[in-house]
Amino acid sequence: MNLWRKYFRVNRLFVQILLYFLSLLLPIALIGTFTYDRFVDQFKREFTEKITMNMRSSALAIDNDLQMVQESIVGLFGDTSVIRLMKPFAAYSLEERTEVHQLLNGLRRIRSIANTTTDEIFVYVDNDKVYTSGGVEDFGSFFTGFYRFAEYDRSFWERKRTDAPQVEILDRSMVQTPFYEREVVPLLTSGVIQGNKAVIVASVSLDAIRKTLSGNVAYPNTRFIVTSGDGRFILASDQAFPNSETAGEIDRIAGKPAALSEAISIEGKKYLAAIVQSDIYGWKYYALTPAAEFNKQAGGIVNMLLLICAVLGVISIAFSFVFTFRIYNPIRRISEILNQGENGAEPAPGRVTPSDEFERIGQGIDQLLRYNRQFEEKLRNVSTEYLDVALLQLLQGGKLSREQQSLLLDQMGYSKSGFACCTILFEFKTTFYSGVQDVDRMLIHSKLKKLIWGTLQDYADLYVLECRQHQYICVVNLDDEEEFAGIRSGLEQLAETFRYDAIYCSVHIETGRLYPGLDGIPRSYREAMDQLRRKTSSPDFVILREDKPDRRVDASYLFSDENKLLNLLKLGDEGGLSEAVDHLLRSCELKGGSAEQLHSLISDMAYTGLRFVSEKGIGVAAVLTEREEEQLFRFQASAADPEERRQLLHRLYSGIAETMIRQQHAYRSGALLSAIMSYIDEHYNEDLYLDKIADKMNVSVKYVSRVFKEKTGMNITDYISQVRISKAKELLLHSDLPIGAIAEKVGIHNRTTFLRTFKKVEGLSPNDFRKSIAADANREAAGIPD
Repeated sequence: MNLWRKYFRVNRLFVQILLYFLSLLLPIALIGTFTYDRFVDQFKREFTEKITMNMRSSALAIDNDLQMVQESIVGLFGDTSVIRLMKPFAAYSLEERTEVHQLLNGLRRIRSIANTTTDEIFVYVDNDKVYTSGGVEDFGSFFTGFYRFAEYDRSFWERKRTDAPQVEILDRSMVQTPFYEREVVPLLTSGVIQGNKAVIVASVSLDAIRKTLSGNVAYPNTRFIVTSGDGRFILASDQAFPNSETAGEIDRIAGKPAALSEAISIEGKKYLAAIVQSDIYGWKYYALTPAAEFNKQAGGIVNMLLLICAVLGVISIAFSFVFTFRIYNPIRRISEILNQGENGAEPAPGRVTPSDEFERIGQGIDQLLRYNRQFEEKLRNVSTEYLDVALLQLLQGGKLSREQQSLLLDQMGYSKSGFACCTILFEFKTTFYSGVQDVDRMLIHSKLKKLIWGTLQDYADLYVLECRQHQYICVVNLDDEEEFAGIRSGLEQLAETFRYDAIYCSVHIETGRLYPGLDGIPRSYREAMDQLRRKTSSPDFVILREDKPDRRVDASYLFSDENKLLNLLKLGDEGGLSEAVDHLLRSCELKGGSAEQLHSLISDMAYTGLRFVSEKGIGVAAVLTEREEEQLFRFQASAADPEERRQLLHRLYSGIAETMIRQQHAYRSGALLSAIMSYIDEHYNEDLYLDKIADKMNVSVKYVSRVFKEKTGMNITDYISQVRISKAKELLLHSDLPIGAIAEKVGIHNRTTFLRTFKKVEGLSPNDFRKSIAADANREAAGIPD
């Protein structure tokens, strides 16, 4: 006893949790009692509602069937061939008698449409002949022998030819034929055609109505009665069940057609009744389900409810003890899961793990949020790449699908009617590469696109695309030339921004004219690119605009031709590429193309290759020298040799094809990332820049940046800085070299840049880091704990 008292005194939390859980038994008991008292009434209402819903579904199905038959009959009256034949048989000409089959075909069509509902369909215009889906019958023989109604003799049908209303539903009747006997409800439709009154009768099978009602009953023991709107009895579910007298009693008790919730006594048995009235024909449908069926289901559910309450009570008591001992385990498990590394791995070595579980959970949630931000960034990158590819396709004259056009307009925020393109080319000089630290150069290159967009966004809606290294295309959305003047002001402001850095770079900006619609984008782009290609020597900062008529001549370079070249490039088919290029050039020459047309065609094919390498991340510098690239893409038509450019085009395509073949075997499973990191680790003390790394990897600058960012979550410039600072920390720890010498050894040649980078990565200066290391060493030597 003392042991238990000591245990509970020490584990007060156990007692509290136990009482908390046991207190749950009180609401369970109260809820169970309350539910038991109200359950029967609620379940009875739901029970009758379910019966009513099923009966309403049956009534709607029957109404639809009858309405379909009636509409088909009305349609038959509107048939021109039928109208011509709707007259007494004696009035038929010999030719009309041969066409009676058209009337019979109309009846057969109605019979086939209403096959599941209708027993027979016939029509008569006189007292001589009756037309049925099976053929033409004698009037007297039909109603007295072939299709005899027990309740309606021949004279009845003769009278209906003169006094039948337009639509009438007769009382049910037994009908006899030489082959069967069954109950039907005749549905009459009459009309005057060519001065003759025609009567069409559709015999609706009561068996079909019973099947419809039986197929939709909620419970197998449910019985039903159907009466007309004026109280005439139509049918019951079986012959032994009460008929219209019972229906009248139900109406009297209910007061109006509605679902009943009270049990009704019929011949000593209790029933739950539901009444539904047809919206079209006014028929009343009565569904009567034995109260025993309800009691059986209700009793089973009540017993189940009591059992659940008992089980919940036992489980609550058991769980009260179990959760008291194990309540810590879920918290611990959550913290472990949230603090696992990516892909379920254990936390990285050296990672600080809080001792408090709630702090660990908070740390794990922060990690999930960080993963979510990385995913969102990847998604944005993928969306941007898709837009870039679509825009490049449009600029090269390709046709965009409606979805691509809609995406282009929505994502870029375009809402105006006109479009114009301008190209911005940055050419960095030798002083830029010799006087600016490599990581700073990378940062400048990465900010160019944002700088262009930030400068021009106040003047118009635009989208900036980097079509090649240091060359950008701006697609601006304008309404008129007045707005275009504003864009020109923004471009001048952009050029003026870089004028202060003339020793490092030059900027050349060319603009095309304003055109309406998306189709105007490639035209304006062509004009801007023509200006760029014709640039020879010019000032460092220049803005040109195409004001002359469109000078581009048709070089017969179709989208299908470009698509063929792109497919061959994807396959790396060097022979196919060479053959396709020669074929296009020969075609241009055979058509009498001028030298300018030939140069234009070569430029188009060259830019197709350029677009392909931009999409696939292949560096052009790995295929052509800088001079060859200059001659192929930026040439002076009057001085260029078409044959030399033709050979350069072959070299470009051949190099791309070889690279594609190599890439199929290289850089798989993260090998490219590993190669980049290894190169940086080995050459951190050299002048590193993206162009150099991309050339070594034989891919484009854009591709290097994207792959590194996706795989590591950081920019390549940050990784270079981390490697260099890590090496600098080793030198600070194990050498007495001055700060400037250490900066030189790790590849940072500017002391100020080294100090700024070190503090950004470590949070303190190199001198402070060295002092902290020395202080730690002194405390350790003196045996003083941290």
